[in-house]
Amino acid sequence: ETHGLHTLAQKFLEIALASKKWLKWMLADTKASDRERALIAGHYAFSTPEFQLLRLAASKALGMSAVDIDLHLQKDLQTLLSRHLQCFAPLTYGGNILRKFNFNKSGKHLITAHPYFYFCQNLTAKTKWGLEALDKAITVYVLESASGAQLRVGDEIHSLVQGDVLQIENQSVMFESGDESIELLVAGVIEPKSKVPLFLKRSEEKAKYIFKPWGYELWLNDEHPDYAFKKIFIKAGTKTSLQYHRMKRETSLIGEGDAFLHFKWNQATPNDEVHSQDISQLRLSAVQSIDVFPNHLHRIEAISDILLYEVSTPHLDDVVRVSDDSNRPNGRIQSEHIQL
Repeated sequence: ETHGLHTLAQKFLEIALASKKWLKWMLADTKASDRERALIAGHYAFSTPEFQLLRLAASKALGMSAVDIDLHLQKDLQTLLSRHLQCFAPLTYGGNILRKFNFNKSGKHLITAHPYFYFCQNLTAKTKWGLEALDKAITVYVLESASGAQLRVGDEIHSLVQGDVLQIENQSVMFESGDESIELLVAGVIEPKSKVPLFLKRSEEKAKYIFKPWGYELWLNDEHPDYAFKKIFIKAGTKTSLQYHRMKRETSLIGEGDAFLHFKWNQATPNDEVHSQDISQLRLSAVQSIDVFPNHLHRIEAISDILLYEVSTPHLDDVVRVSDDSNRPNGRIQSEHIQL
């Protein structure tokens, strides 16, 4: 069409539409036009005999060789695919990676896969799900549950309620939903340090409580040697430190509420020398994840009360506070860890 070959272009669109390859890319109730369907399936038509005839006709009309036509098509296809991939790629802000999720659909929703795995498992009513934890250490937090939900560990049966925390290591278990769906947050590592089978079940109320000036943390798997799993509450109008980690990698999931992510947009300024003009912010809401890598500045400011579910490497004392509303120093604050 760009070169005025409208008849050949129309024939190409007809071939692409007739291939029906667009069906795998579009929803059943799509409102896309025939042209839009053909364009998204166009590259599937390149190998057909019909397209080869169009290709020869186009090369003659343009005075180009077949090789030139192929190079032209490759360049255009690369441009289109790059633009398409950008639509699905996670967004990065100051090195912090953001993703959005919809946990309403049943099945597994992967949040991150390395260096720890972290996902949400949604079980519809009256279904079973086997969790294979051989040579793995796994923590399961029951995010939503209803009457009748249970867990089978060998010959034992355990009822499940919202807020239960399960530690499962080096063995397999079976989850069974009751009359309603259940939602589980699952995190852990492959090849843990311990090879001993372990199963522990407790309420989140028994988890280690860490006081914070902006709220609190519940360390759901205590201080596990391989990974950490926390439930974090931040009060509306407060914010965490502007901080970074030298070694720690963390993934936080916003389960409830709205917040601002503060991040360093000016990468030319060293972390310890940033000023307010080097920092920008982005509004976040449930359900959204934040992947934080070592040496990347970040801060969470709660617009409303928020709940975060954070999984990380086990470097729990690795925090460098660049700015803090309570003037706390770097590292672990021992007074926050006094258990009542």
